[in-house]
Amino acid sequence: GTSAAAGQVLGMPPVVAVAGSPPRGESTLWQHPFVDVFKAFGVDAEGCAEKKGDVQDELDRQICKRVFRIRGMVSANNYLLIPGPQAPAKSLGLTGEYIYLHLKAVGCKYFLVHLDLSVATISSFRITLSNMYSEVKASYHTLQCPLVLGSDWTVVCLHLPSALSLTFRLPKHAGVLKSVQICASVIVRNVYTSDTRYTLDSMPREMRLDFQHGCEGVIDWIDVPMDSRVEEAEFATSPAAVDGAGPSTSEPPSTVGAALAARTIAEAARIPDPLLKVTRLVGVSQHTRRLAEAPGGSLPRRFAVFAHSSRERDGHVWHGNGVSAR
Repeated sequence: GTSAAAGQVLGMPPVVAVAGSPPRGESTLWQHPFVDVFKAFGVDAEGCAEKKGDVQDELDRQICKRVFRIRGMVSANNYLLIPGPQAPAKSLGLTGEYIYLHLKAVGCKYFLVHLDLSVATISSFRITLSNMYSEVKASYHTLQCPLVLGSDWTVVCLHLPSALSLTFRLPKHAGVLKSVQICASVIVRNVYTSDTRYTLDSMPREMRLDFQHGCEGVIDWIDVPMDSRVEEAEFATSPAAVDGAGPSTSEPPSTVGAALAARTIAEAARIPDPLLKVTRLVGVSQHTRRLAEAPGGSLPRRFAVFAHSSRERDGHVWHGNGVSAR
């Protein structure tokens, strides 16, 4: 067109909407049909992403693709953050209704995935996916969703409007993804955003998790939130349903993940709940982990718990490490 020709005369390349390319200008056309977050925002470029702690870049032999293995005892000290604090873009600015994550569990260890968004008039809203949670908990600024991964590679499909509807206070179509933080311990292949509801069969080639020849395995699929009513409503408004093209399987959306849901419950049973039982409260302290001189009374907001152990120190029998809580 005229604008493209003018750009070539001035020595500037024309603006082209390509899936996975970084944003140029205010238009969101570049986000269609999908965005490869790791590629578009330079997970390897210096300063564009923050890799803190034990974050290893390696080749997964099963899918023959490059992955990031994030390990560590403390999630807050071992993570991959996009964009990083030194990145030119302070926000991803992604508007896709669906967020797809390629994840694989590291044994039965815990992990956290933080998705920070701007929602309507709220400057900061966080959705956290983790196997540390047993139920959905929502507040005005946070949403915690349980996510238990199996031993196979899993495509996690988060539908933002459905997730935001669980808060009962926020509009369904006003979320913009600002950042993604993946914390230990988990293996991540990539993150994508799109306005299209994909399935394992309809995914574009760039988004697929294909196994290398000779390697066996199953690709799991988890919808978040896992609610049949949400999934049915979600599919009813999806482009595929509007165009008359149904899902790739003959089963309705509410039953596609039934077998996986049963497996998820079985995997969750392997994680001890509760993790710790305190039989006796010895003392509390508001600022440190040291034993309070005068225990008793109401507990402060920030405190430390000390449990009995068989180890003796300073003439008393204490546990070596206090368990902090808020």
